[in-house]
Amino acid sequence: MLGKRASELYRRGESCSACILKAYEDVYGMRLPKDYYKICPGINNGFGTGGMCSAAVAAVIVLAYRLRDETMIKQARIYFLTAVNEKLKSTSCGRLKTDCRTAVFECGEILEKTIDKFEKE
Repeated sequence: MLGKRASELYRRGESCSACILKAYEDVYGMRLPKDYYKICPGINNGFGTGGMCSAAVAAVIVLAYRLRDETMIKQARIYFLTAVNEKLKSTSCGRLKTDCRTAVFECGEILEKTIDKFEKE
């Protein structure tokens, strides 16, 4: 559900990172601090250098906000990024083997699975 919502937002012109943040808010009915959205222009397009996918970065920010426990955040981050790397064959924007809309969708789906997994533990 989160992936689908993020993909819809991307089609409407939202940035990769903002799609993940807004989809999280919409699906979980929780509001993130507005300052989080001010970060998006700085991380979009793989930090402007083809670096780490900004949808993945935004998802890690959501995990940190939601889970709050440092040990759990670390485990969730590793789980999430490993899953993204397996699915998209990279976590770097410039090396993804798919288009951005698909990457946003997959990051949203994997984020939702990660939240479910770590909230049950």
